[in-house]
Amino acid sequence: MELRKIVKVLESCRYECEAGPLENNTAFIALKELAESEEDRILQEKADGALEEYLE
Repeated sequence: MELRKIVKVLESCRYECEAGPLENNTAFIALKELAESEEDRILQEKADGALEEYLE
């Protein structure tokens, strides 16, 4: 399962504890940012590959 999908599943569960909702947890925020940067990296790699194929 992709990290992005894991984050979406966790968000949809709406977990909470005494400290508040999961979305306010600094570790979860870092995980979400990591998932977004991973998705950006994957998209960039796909775009770079398509460009290379086009230029060949």
